[in-house]
Amino acid sequence: MVVRYDLDTNYSWLSFRLQPLSAAELQHKLKLLSEEESRALKLRNPRGDFNWPEGFIQQQPANDSALYSVVFRGDGHSVPRDARLAFETGKTNVYVWVPSEAP
Repeated sequence: MVVRYDLDTNYSWLSFRLQPLSAAELQHKLKLLSEEESRALKLRNPRGDFNWPEGFIQQQPANDSALYSVVFRGDGHSVPRDARLAFETGKTNVYVWVPSEAP
């Protein structure tokens, strides 16, 4: 697990691996974002040598630094509503970020 904070912007980033069964259980507690909502996300990348993707939805023309992923937001109960979680398709990687300006 890797965690990064930016005290100037109040952003938080987290990445970790999760087994498929555990990922599915967690996804049931989240709200799936539509493809349109996912594409509209404004991402701020962490500074430094943190291994963070360029984006979470492959766009055309292809941006090879972006992942194929499914993006969720917290449900407001077990996971804070402003948290965003991207589950990389076909892999065990999960990326979480909490933007300071999220509703």
